[in-house]
Order: sequence, then C-alpha cells, then structure tokens
Amino acid sequence: MYGSDFTSIRGLTMNVPQATLEEVLGVYVPGWRYLTRAELQFPDAHGEFSIAKSAYVKDTGHVNAAELVVCYSQLGYAALVESKKQGLLHWPHGQAYPFLGIWQRLMIATMENVKLRRPIDPRSFKGTFQLRRIRKRDDCYFFQTQYDFEKGSATGDILLALPIIQKVRTYQD
Repeated sequence: MYGSDFTSIRGLTMNVPQATLEEVLGVYVPGWRYLTRAELQFPDAHGEFSIAKSAYVKDTGHVNAAELVVCYSQLGYAALVESKKQGLLHWPHGQAYPFLGIWQRLMIATMENVKLRRPIDPRSFKGTFQLRRIRKRDDCYFFQTQYDFEKGSATGDILLALPIIQKVRTYQD
C-alpha cells in the first residue's frame, strides 16, 4: 500500500508481540534497547521506554536527542514490521522485505520541526510513532512520519526513505 492516508483501515489496535520486539531490538547492542512494550493502533504505534543508564554520556537526568532518535527508530521498526506481518502494509513488486532487509536499507532522509520542549525522565516514558503517508517516487518509497514523546515534550517530523531492491540481502550476506 502506498500513496494512502490509511483511512480505510485506521483503528486496528493490538499489542506488538514479544517475538516482534525481540526481532527488532536484536539488532541493537544491549545498552541501547530502550523499547519495553509497544501497541499498534494502525497506522500509529504507542511505546513504553526505559533508559536505565545512558550508553554513551554521563547521566544528565533526562533523555537526550540521540536517545530519542533511537527510541523513535525502535518503535517505528516495530510498527512497520508488525503492520507488514498483519497484512496492513504491502510492498508492491513482490518485495518481501524481512526485518533485516528493512533495517539495513531504511534511512532517515530528513528531520524537521524537531522540538525538545521539556526534559523527559529516562527511567520510564511513553512515545508515539505516527505513519502519515507512504509515497513511491522513482526507485524509492518515502514514509512521512511524526513522533511525540511524553505528550509534546519532544516532537518532530521524520521522512524515511526505503530504496526498492530486487533481492533482499541481510548483513550476513
């Protein structure tokens, strides 16, 4: 499905299974696995996060921008992978795109309207990933997304790009 605003299938709600979370979080080193629970309310996803200790900087007492991008990525991957598994997203041209294929190729194309308004306690916080639209241009899919952590404490728009490929390779190939 692409070029859609998802109005015909909006509202399906389900917990993202632990197996999907493990699949998504498995590509991160242990100190960077922040997503603890996720719920898919297609085309949005809601997540719960916990950062016990920053993996790269001394404790600041709040979540920093780099950690928010990781949280966004983990929740976004979980949403896209589970949406694909549930048949809510379809890759045209017979693209299988297993998670590792998506993870290797999906990239942040732009980040806009990034606002960090209030500090977020890293021990326990919530966030939302919102898939707004998918468009295909030339040999690439573009995913227009938004995020919101802790009810407006951190928000932004992210455009993701996923190049169309003929054969999915994993990082092990």
